[in-house]
Amino acid sequence: MIKFETTIESPRSFDDTVKAIEQKAAEKGFRVLHTHDVAATLAEKGFRRDPLKIIEICNARYANAVLEKNVKVSLMLPCPISVYEQEGKTFVSALLPSRIANFFPGAGMEPIANEVEKAVLVIIGEATNREITERPNNQRSNEEASSRMAEEGCPNVPDAAPPEGTKSFVKTATRK
Repeated sequence: MIKFETTIESPRSFDDTVKAIEQKAAEKGFRVLHTHDVAATLAEKGFRRDPLKIIEICNARYANAVLEKNVKVSLMLPCPISVYEQEGKTFVSALLPSRIANFFPGAGMEPIANEVEKAVLVIIGEATNREITERPNNQRSNEEASSRMAEEGCPNVPDAAPPEGTKSFVKTATRK
């Protein structure tokens, strides 16, 4: 299975970890667009859970660059970083931006996604005072990603042929 996230335990308290993520994101040129207090929102509806906040971060330069490649990547923006407590410990999880590029093969956003991923991992590492030694080994060049997706018959890849023995299920829409 392809890993799409990274998780690290924080030695800090929940609140201190949230503040540290927000501070480090700003230091690295990312704006905190919003911090969702998921536990509080659920509590308002009668559902109790351990602390959970989702911090949405964005760097306008990177966001603009990937949106120019494919506006549909907006479905996966901004970059979410979750801070939560589980069994008395505080954890930080983040979506790996390099995986987002796999949803848009042929768009050429791999170098941008890889750069954002490095920044996100630095933010998490510095905020938790932990060195992230586990570097996701899933970053591929645009050509490698497009080639793999074309082999799998992905309809979003230009000139992608369906796998042998199958029929194409994608029709090209035309305007009259």
